[in-house]
Amino acid sequence: CKSDPKPDDPTDLECNQPIICPFTVIVDTREQSPYQFRTFKADAKHKTQSGITRPLYIPVEIATLRTADYSVKGFETEIAIERKSLTDLFGTLGSGRERFERELERLSEFKVAHVVIEADWKTILESPPERTKLSPKSVFRSINAWEQEFPTIHWQFMWIRAIAEHKTFRILERFWNQKQKAIAEENRQSGVTIM
Repeated sequence: CKSDPKPDDPTDLECNQPIICPFTVIVDTREQSPYQFRTFKADAKHKTQSGITRPLYIPVEIATLRTADYSVKGFETEIAIERKSLTDLFGTLGSGRERFERELERLSEFKVAHVVIEADWKTILESPPERTKLSPKSVFRSINAWEQEFPTIHWQFMWIRAIAEHKTFRILERFWNQKQKAIAEENRQSGVTIM
């Protein structure tokens, strides 16, 4: 925004007004290091007249999810995202393997399911956590096997946490947008008009 705002310029009044995300992100109560979703900017269609990108406010609610760490309120049985840090990934595939395989079985029942890893393959293979006893090769082979065993679960490897957070939100947003289009189409076909 301009450094010397003028009260009669509506773009100056708009620039700090956030755009409210139309859905609420559900974060599981057991999530150890939850994303805050506080540094997002609204899409270009929400820019002010002077071209300023406005902040995006994303409502977040903490609740118990049946599985995974993130979902969309009202659609908790349709979309699920599991988050893993690098350390968590190695720990899960080591001592927590059986529990994680049960979670993958549950995830495979969702219409949309993702596992978002806060590391890329280069980091996983070349820079595993210091105290891990699990070899990177075992991680690689396990995920390769699970991708085939559970083909409806999408694995996302993001090189830093901030990008993983962004990816998580954009997956949820895309799901929401597609859901709204489907609902509008159903209403159109049935002759229902929403005011």
